[in-house]
Amino acid sequence: MRHNTQKHRFGRTTSHRLAMMRNMITNLFRHERMETTLPKAKEVRKHAEKIITLGKKVQLSAIEKASGEKKKALVAKRIHAMRIAGETVQDREILKKLFDELAPRYETRNGGYTRVMRKGPRLGDGTEVGIIELVDRPEKVEPKETKKQRAEKAEAKKTRSENRPSKGKHRHDQGGGSTPKPSGPKGGGFDASRGRGGGRGS
Repeated sequence: MRHNTQKHRFGRTTSHRLAMMRNMITNLFRHERMETTLPKAKEVRKHAEKIITLGKKVQLSAIEKASGEKKKALVAKRIHAMRIAGETVQDREILKKLFDELAPRYETRNGGYTRVMRKGPRLGDGTEVGIIELVDRPEKVEPKETKKQRAEKAEAKKTRSENRPSKGKHRHDQGGGSTPKPSGPKGGGFDASRGRGGGRGS
């Protein structure tokens, strides 16, 4: 038997790596889009797709249509699938979303529930970054601004610009005289204690 054949360890201990994968998979199901390094995105995709397939095993629509012993068997099968998925997705709200919202969304799709896109090297260490997201997710449509909202925004911007001090109202312009010179040690030169002028003998 060959040992130590796992490719991606990410420089972490086993417990740390498993906890990191659980958190990343849960966050992917929560936000449906996530940015991370490319190797992590590929590892998350591998596990996330298996969990979505697990969520598709028994749909609520199938339980509603069944009756008698068949309905009991389907309910038991669904509970068993939820317990297995719950080992990875340990947030109850996200687990409910997985079985009630995400699984019915991909009922007619045979795999390929996620998409990984390359973003390019990261500033600093040059690690390649990728974006992983769920496919066929509903687009968020932002409501258009009304004329009243645009007018209020323009008025607020105008009010902020009026509060700025105008030219000629600075402190050194109010006295009418010349700008006061900073007082320093006698003789000029460098003063190591203050970081400015001072005589050689001072």
